[in-house]
Amino acid sequence: MNKNSGYEHEKTKELIEKFFDGNTSLTEERQLYRYFNGRNVDTGLEQYRDIFVCFGNMAEDCHDTSKQTRTTVIRMLFRTVAAAAAVILTVIGIARLEKDDGKTKLASIYSGSYVIKNGKRIDNLKDIQPIIEQTLDDAEHIERMAGEQNVINTAEQEILDNIHDKYNRERIIQLLNN
Repeated sequence: MNKNSGYEHEKTKELIEKFFDGNTSLTEERQLYRYFNGRNVDTGLEQYRDIFVCFGNMAEDCHDTSKQTRTTVIRMLFRTVAAAAAVILTVIGIARLEKDDGKTKLASIYSGSYVIKNGKRIDNLKDIQPIIEQTLDDAEHIERMAGEQNVINTAEQEILDNIHDKYNRERIIQLLNN
C-alpha cells in the first residue's frame, strides 16, 4: 500500500462519516460515488460499496430524469408554439378568403356596371361601388315612398267607394286633388 492510497483511504473514510452525518456537498458525494464505482476500493471500505454504488445510480437516474423533464418541457413548448402558429395562420387565411370572397361577390353582382361621370366612363368596381350603393339606397327610398303613396291611394279609393252620394263624392275628389 503506497502513501497516496493511505491518504485516499483516510480521506474517503472522512467523507463517508460526513455523508452519514448529512454534511457532504454534491461534489463530495460524487467523489464517493466515483470512488466506489472504481476498481481500487480499499478492502476496509468494501462494505460501503453497494450503498454508494446504489446512491450513485439513483443520482444518475435523477440526472437523467431532469434531462427527460427538460426535453419534455421543450417538446411541450414547441408543440404549443406550433399550435399557436397554426391558429394564427388559419385566422389569417380565413380573413383573406373573406376579403377575396367579398371582392368576388362584388364582381359577380356588379360585373359589367359602369358610371359616366363628367363625360368619362368609369368601370372600375372599386371606384364605382359607393356610387352604386348610393343609387341603390335612393331607389329603395323611392320604392318606400311609392309604397306609402300606394297605401294612401288605396285608402282614398276605399273611402270614395263607400260614398254613395255623387255630389259629396265629387266634392271630396276635388279636395283630394288640390
